[in-house]
Amino acid sequence: NIGTDPFAIMNDLVQNTITLTDNFSYYAPSHTITIGTHNEIFNSSCLYMANALGAYTYNTLNDFLTDNARKYVRNYSDNPYTNITSAQFGVYIQDEWSASPRFSMTYGLRADIPVVFGNPPANEAFNASEVAQKYGIRTNQVPTPALLLSPRIGLRWRIAKSGEASTLLRGGVGVFSGRIPFVWISNCFSNTGVTQMGYTLDSSKGQSVPKFGEEPSGAEGVSSNPMINIVSKDFRYPQVARATLALEQEYKGWHFVVEGIFSKSINDLLLTNLTAQDRGAKLYAVNSALSNAQNSTTLYDTSLAKSYSSIYLLSNTSKGYGYSVSASVSKHFRFGLDLYAAYTFAHSYSVMDGVSAQAANSWGRNYSADSNAPQLSYSLFDVPHKVTASLSYSKRYAKILGTTISLLYQGYSGMRYSLTYASTADANNDSNYGNTTIYVPTASELQAMEFESEAHRKAFGDYIEATPALRQSRGRFLGRNALQTPFEHHLDLHIAQDVYFSPNSSRKVQISLDIINFGSLLSKSWGASYYTSKYRLQPLEIYDYATDAEGNRTPKYRFVGGSVSRNDLLSRWRMQVGVRVVF
Repeated sequence: NIGTDPFAIMNDLVQNTITLTDNFSYYAPSHTITIGTHNEIFNSSCLYMANALGAYTYNTLNDFLTDNARKYVRNYSDNPYTNITSAQFGVYIQDEWSASPRFSMTYGLRADIPVVFGNPPANEAFNASEVAQKYGIRTNQVPTPALLLSPRIGLRWRIAKSGEASTLLRGGVGVFSGRIPFVWISNCFSNTGVTQMGYTLDSSKGQSVPKFGEEPSGAEGVSSNPMINIVSKDFRYPQVARATLALEQEYKGWHFVVEGIFSKSINDLLLTNLTAQDRGAKLYAVNSALSNAQNSTTLYDTSLAKSYSSIYLLSNTSKGYGYSVSASVSKHFRFGLDLYAAYTFAHSYSVMDGVSAQAANSWGRNYSADSNAPQLSYSLFDVPHKVTASLSYSKRYAKILGTTISLLYQGYSGMRYSLTYASTADANNDSNYGNTTIYVPTASELQAMEFESEAHRKAFGDYIEATPALRQSRGRFLGRNALQTPFEHHLDLHIAQDVYFSPNSSRKVQISLDIINFGSLLSKSWGASYYTSKYRLQPLEIYDYATDAEGNRTPKYRFVGGSVSRNDLLSRWRMQVGVRVVF
């Protein structure tokens, strides 16, 4: 990126929140019944207009130097501020039942109603358009208020207890509704095509892109072809069902815990770009003669982009789940030593992760072979393995002094990322560059694909063989987030020196020293952190297409490679010194 941040130049939010909470509790011999209400009312004045000064996209550095932009985007508005009033009203009832000294149960029901007051402006031209009539959508619609019910039950059973040992079984199951992300709805107030307007000029769509610093005039697409954001009237705010079961064992001061958690999506985010229409054309990853359901995908028709650069429809999916199994052990010693160790194995799967408050980014970075029909795959937040260990020693001495020294180790699987075709071409013609996951050919298909040279073909074949996730995916498009950066190891050091007000006082002045990523201080090769830009690598470039009479395309490839990057900042050690008074 060169120049002003296109997303920060016009970005402002003023929000006022009113919270009303009231609880009534009734205490009986073995029951505590609570009835209550929690309500939040939000009034937001939001300014967000990306690309307000115009943004150019170039395929290569040479294109930049010769002023040959592939794409130009600019948005504008007479009054870009959007005022929205919304609320989340909630009521609940709960009973804590102590059936015996060893067994207790908590169960209840919560009901929430999220509401958006008012409607976005009506774009009459869009509302009367063919695409709006086809999908039954309007810019001035908001979700119909719907009751979100969240029943829950939890239990604790002290199976056994003696002088040196005790066994506790605990668990629960329920439905949970998080805090409502009203920013998804505010996009629909800002991006109606009448509140904010703009144009997107793309040379690959046959449009004339202006030279740097020139405002386009008379070119195709200069009449406003804005981005539209619409929310389905049936949209439901996120909910998840979750169950947990844990066994805790204490023996002679040692504390052991084994716990399992399973979560299943009920309502999750799903975005579709209606500008990209499936008219039956195909993208053949190998060629037409060898095409099948596994090596071909939708080639979109984006003729609507002349009127609307994108039309993002916010709706729901119930696909997605996750689970984790963890085990931990801890012990406190009387002489001041504390030990803790834990391991977690987990997986998380989703259709769309909602990585951004902007619909364009959440859809455009949800990498898939078929952009409007993403498949269930690893979530971006999937962390299969995590190891935690800590050691802490505290000692009070000399009547008014105390010292604590702690070491914390965390080891965990690296971040998930995808492999997509390079951003120099719109692989499946969905108007977004670099969001189509690559096809991993079989050995025979690799020989049938067209490459710029045999050297590129061999390099891609070697790349597949050297990458386990690719070897296991031969004969299909690679799943989203199929790869991970290397396992990371991080060690932190904490030292705290206490000076107490008096020998018998707990009040103190504490001076602390924290060295974050302490391992990197000991060795530059320790504590490394890795990443990929925009959660992807782009090892394969499409430099041209062969197009048949039906409009189907077969790419011509160039292997450009790619590897994960070391995060320079997070791979360094950092130190902070603190002073605080504890009363």
